[in-house]
Amino acid sequence: MNALSEKKCIIVADFEYHPMLFKAKNNFLLSNWKVFTKDDLLDRLSFSFQGDPIPFLLQHGCSYSNAKAYLRLLRVANIAKSPKLQEYYDLLSEAGFIAKDVYGEKEIANAHVFLFEMQEDIELHAFLERWKKQSGFDVPVHDLSFAELGVEPVLDIKNPPLLSFPNKFIQYFHIYSDIRKQLLEHQGESEMPRFTVLINDPSDIYYVRLASSLFKVPSFAAIKVPFLSNAKVKAKVNSIYQNKSFAFDEEEKIDPAIQELFSVVDRYGLDKLPFDFAYSCLLEMGNTLAIKETLDESGITIENRFLFNQDETIYVTNFQYDAFYKVFDDKNVASDAELVEMEANPSYVKTKLDRRKKWNYLQFNHIATLSRVRQHLTDKIYDSQFLEEITFEEDSKTIKWKAKVKKAGMNIKGAYTQEAYDLLMADSLDKQFYYGPYAGRYLNYDHSYTDIIKNLPTKQTYALTNLEQYLKCPFKYYLTEMLHEEDDRHAMWAGTLIHRVMEHVIKGPETFEEAFEAGVEKYKESVKKDGEQFTVKEESWLRIIKHYLRYQFDAIRAQFSQYADHLEEINEKDITFSLTDEEGNVYSFKGRIDKIVWSKNGNDRFYSIIDYKSGTEKFEPTHVFLGVSTQLPLYYYAIESQTNKDEYTGGGEFGGFGIQKSFASAPNKFFNAGGVVSFAPIFKNIKISGSVTLKPSYWSSIDVAGFKAHSTTEVKRYGGDIWKDDCSFEAVDDPNEPLIKGAKLEPNYNFLSLIEDAKQGTIDTIHKILRREFPIAPTSLDLEKHDPRNSSCKYCPYQDICYRRLSSDLVDYGKEVHDRFFPKKKLEANYEEYEEEDE
Repeated sequence: MNALSEKKCIIVADFEYHPMLFKAKNNFLLSNWKVFTKDDLLDRLSFSFQGDPIPFLLQHGCSYSNAKAYLRLLRVANIAKSPKLQEYYDLLSEAGFIAKDVYGEKEIANAHVFLFEMQEDIELHAFLERWKKQSGFDVPVHDLSFAELGVEPVLDIKNPPLLSFPNKFIQYFHIYSDIRKQLLEHQGESEMPRFTVLINDPSDIYYVRLASSLFKVPSFAAIKVPFLSNAKVKAKVNSIYQNKSFAFDEEEKIDPAIQELFSVVDRYGLDKLPFDFAYSCLLEMGNTLAIKETLDESGITIENRFLFNQDETIYVTNFQYDAFYKVFDDKNVASDAELVEMEANPSYVKTKLDRRKKWNYLQFNHIATLSRVRQHLTDKIYDSQFLEEITFEEDSKTIKWKAKVKKAGMNIKGAYTQEAYDLLMADSLDKQFYYGPYAGRYLNYDHSYTDIIKNLPTKQTYALTNLEQYLKCPFKYYLTEMLHEEDDRHAMWAGTLIHRVMEHVIKGPETFEEAFEAGVEKYKESVKKDGEQFTVKEESWLRIIKHYLRYQFDAIRAQFSQYADHLEEINEKDITFSLTDEEGNVYSFKGRIDKIVWSKNGNDRFYSIIDYKSGTEKFEPTHVFLGVSTQLPLYYYAIESQTNKDEYTGGGEFGGFGIQKSFASAPNKFFNAGGVVSFAPIFKNIKISGSVTLKPSYWSSIDVAGFKAHSTTEVKRYGGDIWKDDCSFEAVDDPNEPLIKGAKLEPNYNFLSLIEDAKQGTIDTIHKILRREFPIAPTSLDLEKHDPRNSSCKYCPYQDICYRRLSSDLVDYGKEVHDRFFPKKKLEANYEEYEEEDE
């Protein structure tokens, strides 16, 4: 081929291959070659379009998507084989849209043409043959491959890493640990390695931000999102349809969100076309157009479409259709058979060409890993079509290559920051972190048997939180509270730490660092008290808690700071009280109120009870009679029953009580849709649920803006920033008025009824315990949804001594709640049955 150096040579290749060509080892063409894209060649030998012909074709009744397809075919297909192509060519030519390059033909005529990796490209080979016959130029056309350029493929391509991850969290930690390792290895060099991470869709940006921050590897993302995904654009498109008008007012024309929509309507003259046709074209455009959203200014490249770049190493996070593997479809204007007749590429040829390009990338080792996330539950895992169909040539033999997908976890060869390592370990340890091994002496336990051990000791004092656990599963209560079988107490220790941090969050003197260190001391005291050793596992866990808890601490302090003059708080207040059943039996209780907030408005004084929870608990007034959500109502009852009541109330009357979540185990709770830490999602996560009075004076005592309720009968929405708009509070303005507004209850259910239900529900639970009723009878976490996938078994440490749950094993309290509160309303709940196979 070196003899060709005497004549100009043109290599026709996809634009993405340019870097590969210029890095070719064989220099036989370097002084004489030019690299053209396919479009470059067609501009010279066929024609280009003068201006944008799509509005013109729309005016002649051609839809937007069809117009784009016809414009592509016009330049390369055999027009004589298609009356429709000939018709559009004549129309565009007469209208002056066709522009020919008078010099381009001569440039090609004096050169050799090499089609690089385009052996299957029917339309390009056929076009060149037609052009040679029409022009009279006998231009040599050659197929060119990497081998002919002297570029050797990677020899071990038969075994590239194809990794399957349990979730995206692990996947992105694996990728970023590998990138960090390579960056550290090349630290100080004049030219650092470059990387691209191919993500599945824009939602993956959350994981990119998390890994980028933890590994200290900045990332740059220019993600294209669908044009119609913008809420304002969507609303305007709906308005256009409703009003049958493409009119825009002046404000809309300059609104950044709608401006692009206006320019599309204006550019394509949609307002001048019949409305139904124009609107269908607008929807077609909305499905194909995209808006670029830029995140961060620099760093490794994040893409949601596959781009070829010889200078970058690519990490593919989904090698299935269509993030990586493309399947083309040409059925919009012509079938595959019709396209072959026109000497144009049908869909299967374009798919094959795309597959060849990606296979070349694998051969030249520019893809570091192909990976994907494993599917869940009963979803079948399908191999990538790319992996199923790929073949390559070796010694004139076609060898089929089928790679095995390997399960992947932590990247032990990667490089981690301490924060990233801690977070990864906490995730991978998961349940094992909280729950240790258990003895198997209850393997033969009959879950229908209730009369277990007659001589179990009777508790002298009860704890409300523990009693509520009985309803979630009596068997678990038996093991933990009666036999004390729960060995690992990390969750309780963590709760102690979190409560200590939150003690003075409203107006305490501590900074977060000071409060957390005090909490760590409490944590260590709890570990020592339980006879355990403080190990490296606890140190790792504490760093994770600190990472998350800081956000909530800052948010709550900022939330309450503006009310500092109105509020005073008491923390960790012990309280004792007793309940008496119908037979005169007295049951003693000892509890600890997490926080009492005193507030004032002039001469009016109020007290509010707050209980911090680090789990999923919430206050459900309709569940209290069952024996759950009783803690807050009974704390109110206990305070009102105290002889030293003022020590708890500060001389004020009851304002409200609520459960406030104080910790979230998932980091995405703190980020907004753009992946940025924001107070809004934190407030949503830490919202309070409970009961409050509707007295304006109370609201003025806790909120400088005063009482903002829309009306005293609308109990679901309150204005005060302390309680937030989305809290589910029920009114207790008048203890004798219905507690749950809008519900036709029989009899009317009021606040006093709630307190009585809390007392009786708790007594009923104690009676069951005293009768030694401890069956395996778990409930759903929300008590009314009969779904074992969300049952109290989900995080139970005793699953190894319990058979797998079936839907029939769960207790459903939906009917009891319905009969109690909606006796005349027909029960319409349709519970799905789920069955899970034994593992």
